[in-house]
Amino acid sequence: MKNIGGLVVITKRQATALEAAKLLPAFIIVDTMLAAQTANINGWANEYTALNGLECDTMRRALTEGYTTDVRIKKITITRGEGPSKLCGIPYFADTWEGANEILAKMAIHAPDSGGYDKTDFDIEFNNGETYRGTYDLKYQDRIYGDLYRHVKDNCEFYAGKCNPLPSHIKSEAVYLQIIGDPKQQQPYRDFLEDVLYPSTKLALGEV
Repeated sequence: MKNIGGLVVITKRQATALEAAKLLPAFIIVDTMLAAQTANINGWANEYTALNGLECDTMRRALTEGYTTDVRIKKITITRGEGPSKLCGIPYFADTWEGANEILAKMAIHAPDSGGYDKTDFDIEFNNGETYRGTYDLKYQDRIYGDLYRHVKDNCEFYAGKCNPLPSHIKSEAVYLQIIGDPKQQQPYRDFLEDVLYPSTKLALGEV
């Protein structure tokens, strides 16, 4: 986890769980909560499960120095994997979604105009320590329509079970549900959307 102005960055779910846990009689004293986290970092249940896996030092700093849920882009790295050889393998950097789209727009000038695309790798680092890696299918049209945020959002919402309407190649809801698996498989995508991706643009959960 990183910090902003001395405040450690945690997710909204972690903040809610932390405040709820602090109200428990057993954890009124900070040291007792830290001892519990050290003893079993995955021992939280019920409404406190968001604290599972939270680094002990992060919890300590959140409790003693304060925290924020202001998740933001730290760095986006975009590297072309296909296309003219002289343009491949060169990393470009941005610290906003808009900056990433500008990079895609410039790269798209040399992308296929029809019937194909150039695979372009990207790596997103958020200020709370979360990362997201993927591949963007770069086309000539991305000179105007390239949108990395929407690409990541659409992919995560698809596997989170939030895809509506369904893509044309998926003919029924039953087929879609078979692809995305059971709710346990969907939950990591839902958590990422709510805790990291939507907040990175100050979007409310589910807002387009």
